[in-house]
Amino acid sequence: MSKFTTFLLIWLAVIALGVGGIYVVLKNFLPQPTTQSTSTPEGSVNLKDFKLSVVEGNLFVENPDGSNQRQLTFDQEVTIMGNRSPDGRFVLFRGPMRKDIEEAFFDNRLHLLDVLTGEQKLVAEELPISLPPLIKENDLIAVNGVFSPVENRIAYITAGNRIFVVNPDGTNFSSLLLSPFVITKPIRWTEDGVAIEFTYLDTRIPGNPEKTALVEVPALPFVAKSCQHPSFGSQQVDPRMLEVSLENDTVFVRASNGSDDAQPLTCNNEISSIHSRSPDGRFIIVSTHTRDRGSVFPDINESLINVLTGEKRLVAENTDLRASDAAFSPIDNRIAFISRDDKLYLINPDGSNLKPLVTDLEVYYGVIAWSPDGKEIAFSVIDMTQLPSPTDIYSVSGFNEGLGTSIERHTTDGNSINPRWTADEKLEWDTIE
Repeated sequence: MSKFTTFLLIWLAVIALGVGGIYVVLKNFLPQPTTQSTSTPEGSVNLKDFKLSVVEGNLFVENPDGSNQRQLTFDQEVTIMGNRSPDGRFVLFRGPMRKDIEEAFFDNRLHLLDVLTGEQKLVAEELPISLPPLIKENDLIAVNGVFSPVENRIAYITAGNRIFVVNPDGTNFSSLLLSPFVITKPIRWTEDGVAIEFTYLDTRIPGNPEKTALVEVPALPFVAKSCQHPSFGSQQVDPRMLEVSLENDTVFVRASNGSDDAQPLTCNNEISSIHSRSPDGRFIIVSTHTRDRGSVFPDINESLINVLTGEKRLVAENTDLRASDAAFSPIDNRIAFISRDDKLYLINPDGSNLKPLVTDLEVYYGVIAWSPDGKEIAFSVIDMTQLPSPTDIYSVSGFNEGLGTSIERHTTDGNSINPRWTADEKLEWDTIE
């Protein structure tokens, strides 16, 4: 080997070592990407085993053995690190007030951090969408909170001394305390996660000492694993041979002979009651209580569910009406329903043949009573011009003949509600004492 070749090889080796050394230095000292996952292959380490720490106002996470430390926040905004969710994925922390809030009282608002992704947001940041009269918008600003010991639910105190619970994704938002109390100490969950303990002063009583109380937390709704039941929808099944039941706000269907397990027809946990079933067994009318995220008050509406397919639609869908009560005729699949404007209508399950029956009286919600022969419908009428408002029993007939409807008044005492028919076509009702 010539001297030139030897010199060239030595020079190339020096260059390679230099580049490698620079790479090692950069790798060790440059900040690593924050999107790096904190999980390990095949889930061999639980998320809750990863360690969190606060260094100069920023949150860091590292592996259970102390290696691979990663920075999660960068704005020196962490003043107090709170507790973590039971699965270890989320952590609460308090940080400086946002620039769009001037009042110093709102300093150190409650934040939520996803340890796995590094994403963060204010607790209840997207709330509220709809507020009841007693709650002001600032009352929902979270300033202190804690995770349940048994599930990923956050209980928090607001700037307005309210107590709420919410999931990390903003769902299952519930109001627990709206009373005129001043909460004086951090709240805490009971060990079983079913209630919140809080210490308070009753501002209505001057000089009243602090008291401790418990407020129960609504249980998380049951969630059905499937909204479909192909064993019924794909076969020639007489729907009258299927049993329908309501459990945990979910409608289930099963063969009446017990040969199959019950299968869920709904999966959004929004059904509060089953009102009526069509004579052929194919449809049921249910009350739904759909809730916009953040809304404290539910939106009640009557819906129609096909027992064979699980298809659900509003009773008065594709109309400008909303059904607050509805019932099937005993002889065919027509539906009588009371609209939100207190009128009585007929409609088919597919939304066709909408027909007004009573439009000049205030039909009182609650009961629609078909006669056994399907020729007459009894209902209550309320007079809202008087206080207390009297209610009386009326009925409408003639809608089957197509010659116009006939309305008959059955009571005049103003204390009659809940009409019903006996098997021999006699109309009865309850009297308010």
